[in-house]
Amino acid sequence: MVSSPVTATVELTHKAATQVRAMLILWINANAATFPLAQYGSGYSHPPLGETVQGIPFNVSLHRWAVPQASPLSTRFWLNQHYSGGRDDLEPARLIRAQKVCQDKFPKLANWKRSDNARSVLVLEENDFQTNHQLVADTMALAENGRDDRPDEVFLVTTMFEPWSVSCLRRSGKSYYDDGERFHKFAPDTLTRLTKRGR
Repeated sequence: MVSSPVTATVELTHKAATQVRAMLILWINANAATFPLAQYGSGYSHPPLGETVQGIPFNVSLHRWAVPQASPLSTRFWLNQHYSGGRDDLEPARLIRAQKVCQDKFPKLANWKRSDNARSVLVLEENDFQTNHQLVADTMALAENGRDDRPDEVFLVTTMFEPWSVSCLRRSGKSYYDDGERFHKFAPDTLTRLTKRGR
C-alpha cells in the first residue's frame, strides 16, 4: 500500500498529476522490496508519510503486509489517502472536499444539461476499502444543499476490488436512505471507455 496526504493532488493540474503518478510508480518499483514485510493486522511497520521522493511535491510512505492467501487483499496493491488531523477536524475536512466537488463539477454538468436537454449524472469514485458510503452521502447532501445547479443523479462507485460496486447517493428526489440502490456489483470490462485516460 502506498499512502499519501488526502489533499496531495487537490491543487495539481491533470498534467502535473499524471507526471507525479509516473514518478511515484518508478519509485515504488525501485524501492518496494526494501520495505519491511509486517504481519497483517499489526499496523504500520514504519511511520506514515515518512518518505520524501524527488519530484513528488508531498511526502509518501510504502507499507507491506503478509496477508493470508485466502484474503481478498492478498497480492493486492492499493492507495491510501492519509489524514493527519484529529477526529474533530475530519468531518469539516470531508465537507470542504465535497464542496469543492460541487464547485468544480456542478456548473459544467448544468451547462451540459441545458445545452443538450439531458439528464445530468455525477459519478464519484472511491478505491479505499475503509470508505463509509453513508458518511459520503451525508456530506454530499450538506455540500449541495441550496444549490440550484445540482445534477439529477449522484452515484458512488467502489473500484477497490473487482467486480466493482455502485451505490446511488441521490436520484429523483430520493436520498441514499430512500432509494436503497446500494452496492450493485458489475464487471468494469463491461463499461465503454469514453476517454483515453486510465481508470
